Amino acid sequence: MEVLLEASWPFYWRASQLNQHCYVVKASCFVDTIYTVSSNISGATSAIEMILRHLGDVWNLRVKPESKVYLPVRGCPETPPVGELWEREDASLVLGWLIQDNGECWQAWHRTLGKLWRAFFANCRAPGWRKLGSGRRCRLICRCLQPVFLHASGLWPPQHALAQHINQQQKKIVAAAMAIPRRLDESGVDFHRRRFREAAQEIERSNSWWTRRWFLNAISWEAHLRRDLVRQKRFLDGQVTLQDLTSFFSWAPVLLDFRGSEWLEQRREYFFRRANSCSLSSRLRCRSGQAKVATRWHEGVERATNMTQ
Repeated sequence: MEVLLEASWPFYWRASQLNQHCYVVKASCFVDTIYTVSSNISGATSAIEMILRHLGDVWNLRVKPESKVYLPVRGCPETPPVGELWEREDASLVLGWLIQDNGECWQAWHRTLGKLWRAFFANCRAPGWRKLGSGRRCRLICRCLQPVFLHASGLWPPQHALAQHINQQQKKIVAAAMAIPRRLDESGVDFHRRRFREAAQEIERSNSWWTRRWFLNAISWEAHLRRDLVRQKRFLDGQVTLQDLTSFFSWAPVLLDFRGSEWLEQRREYFFRRANSCSLSSRLRCRSGQAKVATRWHEGVERATNMTQ
């Protein structure tokens, strides 16, 4: 008998027989982080409390008090959390990505910017950095920093304001790598403008704009999710066949159209009608709270498609 061990997420053992002589045993060595999602705070925290009770009764595992946090979406019903020692957060790290309560990604970008500059200075301190030419320095920096940015921007919907800020920071990094000297008859303002202009020309020459790759990756990921639309509709309608369950099926396409553009338009129309009977904090009186409306995924993909054509 051949036994295969495979690490999996569920914190229990499960064995399935592939054939007469082969079994697949799926097990987990430990439980690290558990995430739950619900339409309100009490629903998400109650699911976690059930899991923690099971871990305590069966496995004798206890959770540290400071580890119980919840991230409510801004404007959601403020129901009290189930259990004790819950801390509220405005932004939380989920599997390495920073998620904000209002759907923005500026905090995640500033966190990524710190990683980019740390990687830049790590390369600048390397032996033989000053012996490289200007072009080789730029190619080295783009090759080392671009994967860091593309990994972090995988969840960000394309947006124009953030793209402009990213382009500015990329030109600043490339200009620092090129080490352009200042001319004797050149003012400080003209020098900085020339540095950024030459850095932009070098980036365009090597076709290594980070925002361009960011937009193209968003478009390709959207097309990848849309390819299995038939099985998505069957899953949402509850008409899942045995073949759908046994074959490869991703949960990402199912969530793509969940509360999409039509739902957002209905919510904005609802708050616009509600503004006639009560006062809202929004200036346009069409939202439940005063805040900037974050760019949604479908809006970002549409904008990226128009900009790359």
